Amino acid sequence: MFEEIRWHGRGGQGAVTSAKILAEAAHSEGKFVQAFAFYGAERRGAPTETYTRISDTHIKRHSKIYNPTVVTVLDPALPKNLFMKGITENTILVVNSNHEMEFPSELKCKKFWVDATQIAIDLGLRVAESYITNTIMTGAVAKASGLVKLNSVLDAIKGQFSERLWDQNLKAAERGFKETLPYGKGGK
Repeated sequence: MFEEIRWHGRGGQGAVTSAKILAEAAHSEGKFVQAFAFYGAERRGAPTETYTRISDTHIKRHSKIYNPTVVTVLDPALPKNLFMKGITENTILVVNSNHEMEFPSELKCKKFWVDATQIAIDLGLRVAESYITNTIMTGAVAKASGLVKLNSVLDAIKGQFSERLWDQNLKAAERGFKETLPYGKGGK
């Protein structure tokens, strides 16, 4: 097993934290991991790319991820050309959206969606002007990809956040896991 997960969001949305949570969850299950970010303009709201690698053996690759096995989109308003690069028919695409987004017909990957923004609104996960969807999307990736167990994600969240933030973020990850749907299995 060698999995490469690419996270797309905006500065301040928590994609870096998502990458770390997924890596810690996989590490707790005995896997080798990496989690790191690529920053362009380091400012709140600027597009970001963050990466997680999960493997059964030592990871020797230390580059950006060009051909991801999973692509996760925290902000559905991002231009599609930012996150569609390198996607193949074997890629799993997990999108924060309140409906099944339309993609070019040549995009033949497995697609999943979850209304992470609405879940964040329901749970009051907000910082400044932004709803924070990172733990929701981490639960969604666990569901869509099967790379880690939900309980491993929940334990990793406890390791990442202070105890006062556990309740909201644990509920967020659980709802992300439960409410993630494959394309063609429901929509709004």
